[in-house]
Amino acid sequence: MNTRLFQNHHVRKEIPLDPVWDFHTLDAEEEKQKLFQMIVPACWESNPELVSYKGKALYSKKVTFGGNVRLVFKGISHTAHVYLDKKQIAYHYNAYTEFSVLLENIPFGEHLLEVKVDNTFHEESALHVSNDYYSYGGIIRPVVMEEIDEMFIRNVHFIPYRENDKWYASISA
Repeated sequence: MNTRLFQNHHVRKEIPLDPVWDFHTLDAEEEKQKLFQMIVPACWESNPELVSYKGKALYSKKVTFGGNVRLVFKGISHTAHVYLDKKQIAYHYNAYTEFSVLLENIPFGEHLLEVKVDNTFHEESALHVSNDYYSYGGIIRPVVMEEIDEMFIRNVHFIPYRENDKWYASISA
């Protein structure tokens, strides 16, 4: 048996940002309404008081961190605006696809993470006409924070192509 004298690979440290977040429904002027404690991940319709709620809501959580991190949202139904310390850092539409945001050189300390979620049918949504499709609202899949080192790979692009009956690839990172 051989013993390796070097680290074979490194897995980023993931910190789950679950399970309990503050939650407010928002009125037409986007003012906060009644406060709930909401489990994440879940749809807000799991709360008996919100079983048929269609509209906007705000999830918030205080998180202590600093440096370089990547926030990964595995699913938010349907539209998400993400804020860190009241500044918008991401926007995403589509409940069933993961998205992430890279935060660099964040001062260490407590930060306010907020996610404004909208599950309504409207002109900008793919489901702009009410129908028999039930549009669950909320942070419906996990949220994690990944610690990123000073040096990291942001993207890897792999493009295969065929030339003279042979396969090649263009790879960039």
